[in-house]
Amino acid sequence: MAEKDKSSPNIPQNQEEYLANANYVMRNPNLPGRGTVIAYTDDMMKELKRCKEDLLYFAENYFYIINLDEGRQKIKLYPVQKKELKLMADNNRVCIVSSRQQGKTTLLTIMILWYVMFNNDKTVLIISNKEDTSEEILQRIKLAYEEIPTFLKSPITVWQGQTIKFLNGSRIKISATSANSARGLSVNLLAVDECSIIDDYKADDFFKAVLPTISSSKKSKIILTSTPKGTNNYFYRVYQEALTGKSAWKAMAIPWYMIPGRDEEWKKMAMSDCGGDDKLFQQEYCCEFIQDGDATIDKSLLDELKSQTHKPRILNTDEYKVWERPQRDHVYSMGVDVSDGVGSCASCIQVVDITDIRDIRQVACYNDRYIDPQNFAKKINEISEQWGKPWIFIERNSMGTEVVAALEREPFYYPRLAAYDQKKKTDYSKKGIMSSTNVKYEGITNMRYYMNTLRCVHLPDVATINEFTTFVKKPNGTFGKTNGAGIYDDRVMALCWALFALQVPLVNVCYAVSEYDENGKPLKVENNYVPGGDNLFKLPSMMFSDAPEPKRTKQEIELRFPGYTYYDENQNLADMTMQDLMDAGWHTVF
Repeated sequence: MAEKDKSSPNIPQNQEEYLANANYVMRNPNLPGRGTVIAYTDDMMKELKRCKEDLLYFAENYFYIINLDEGRQKIKLYPVQKKELKLMADNNRVCIVSSRQQGKTTLLTIMILWYVMFNNDKTVLIISNKEDTSEEILQRIKLAYEEIPTFLKSPITVWQGQTIKFLNGSRIKISATSANSARGLSVNLLAVDECSIIDDYKADDFFKAVLPTISSSKKSKIILTSTPKGTNNYFYRVYQEALTGKSAWKAMAIPWYMIPGRDEEWKKMAMSDCGGDDKLFQQEYCCEFIQDGDATIDKSLLDELKSQTHKPRILNTDEYKVWERPQRDHVYSMGVDVSDGVGSCASCIQVVDITDIRDIRQVACYNDRYIDPQNFAKKINEISEQWGKPWIFIERNSMGTEVVAALEREPFYYPRLAAYDQKKKTDYSKKGIMSSTNVKYEGITNMRYYMNTLRCVHLPDVATINEFTTFVKKPNGTFGKTNGAGIYDDRVMALCWALFALQVPLVNVCYAVSEYDENGKPLKVENNYVPGGDNLFKLPSMMFSDAPEPKRTKQEIELRFPGYTYYDENQNLADMTMQDLMDAGWHTVF
């Protein structure tokens, strides 16, 4: 029989002391049924109210687990587990990526039990890749319910099969994943466990069927939990959209090292359990989505780049983001990838600063799925003026041909459209990059040289980084995005063409090269034209970002910008303001 928590001495520890009438389901004293009457004291009512209002208090005082070494005991939540439960309680759309042995199923059990016991007329549907997994979760909920003091429980009306019903009108049902799982149900909380393992076609059919019924309520909740399993699945797409802020979902990842007590010795044991397979360990314990095929960019580099991403400080709209202000004495390149503008793939512009090839910087990115080729040509010209009308490198595919043609004629007559044909190398008769399988391979190999080998490309845009995680080398030797809905490579390919500016011999046509590295690649380039015109190098004034400038330590700045004098706002340089310093020739670094 469940005992009352001893931290509340004024509440009777034996339920017989407060049961005015007992009616047990299946003669089990831990299953109060219809007709059970409880004589509540003021302290019991206060405790009931506190548990209803505070999920963490309820969990730490009334939820018991069976410890393999110590037996039955109250759960002791780690800080990261408290954060996870709070995320579930406070948000309506939650996606949690969890490592093995983190306790995600236990936390899901706590959340569901608390939700149905302290809310009236709620329906919870538990879904997983297999019905057996859903049944295991339901069994855990049943065991946890029995351990809770009776005065906190809503009495049981149904306790059998795949359903639990409570006297307060709430109920819990389980099912495997199918389009019919929620048929006829008005679901208030949908809990999907091991979501990434669900076959993609099943997940798509299921969510298409169930989401309209859930979305009809402003307070309905969806909780997705899983360990990662590849990138070609619904769970990965939801998680990535949450990270990039493209949806209302809230995401959280809980790798192995966030659990107290797990040190390098624990890691060695876990690695041994994975048979020494580093990829498997990264997936099962580090919350890494391992894509099909070989990664185009080293994982360690992607991790480093991802840690350096930040919101645009200069301009931040849904389509256009600017991280640094244009400067007349800098050298820029624009790479363009063109789509049809019907809402699938996006048309994308990447602007990179190649003034210092040892520090190539992504300074702006435009990405729009719905802009048609003609209007995209206008947008390209508009953005090019902001960066001094630099050389533009456009893939000449079906849609790209239309954009190139628009830029060549009135009213633009764009002066610097790069022309490249692998057979003819520099063919001025047809502007644009004549993209074949071989040219694309050449471009990606060039991009990998500057990113993987030299590690000199800095990308503050998290959306670009995320596309790299699903951009792989296929078994046939070609490069491209992995298969699956919602997976794109527009930003990657636009960046590829922006860096194609440094490909020999094209770079010698577009820029003045004064120095090469030991591999014959350009090391120092300058513009071979003089940017002129009062309308150049001016950004639109609307929608400037208020994102704070990311803080860097003095050591980070000295390492990344050798030769610069470090300045922070706490220094006193004759009471000069930041604007005074900039006027005097100082430069801000980001």
